[in-house]
Amino acid sequence: MRANPTLIYQPLGNSWAVGIESDDPEAIISQDFSWYNHGAYKGQLTYMSERFAHIWTTEEDYKKYLYNSSMAYLLGKYENSLKEKVKRYARLLARLRLKSLKHETFISVSNNDRYALRVPNGHGATSKQSGAFDEEGWKQTCVSYYSFK
Repeated sequence: MRANPTLIYQPLGNSWAVGIESDDPEAIISQDFSWYNHGAYKGQLTYMSERFAHIWTTEEDYKKYLYNSSMAYLLGKYENSLKEKVKRYARLLARLRLKSLKHETFISVSNNDRYALRVPNGHGATSKQSGAFDEEGWKQTCVSYYSFK
């Protein structure tokens, strides 16, 4: 049995970037199919590394995905015998799944260029003298850095 992938989200105004991180490439593909089949998005999965990919969606579509996929899971497990209870359980499960998502910054927009950044432990590099953000120092401490110009 494969390990569950880590799901990460980042709200960016009207759009949400939702990422999946896994050592297993099949888990990323499986999650992508689930997102697509349950209406989370109609676009394409974008790989940022072998272990990380993301989609663009909206908060409403992602919440609808969580409910639809929870409903499909519970109906598959209990069939139609408990349909009304399953609807309530699916709403609860969808809320729990949303609360369990990691909120992490992995997309940063600046100067009309879009950058996708993976920061270890959410820490950046700052200059000790000025306290200002040091981009070059930060790049040296990054696990990986991606530019989408």
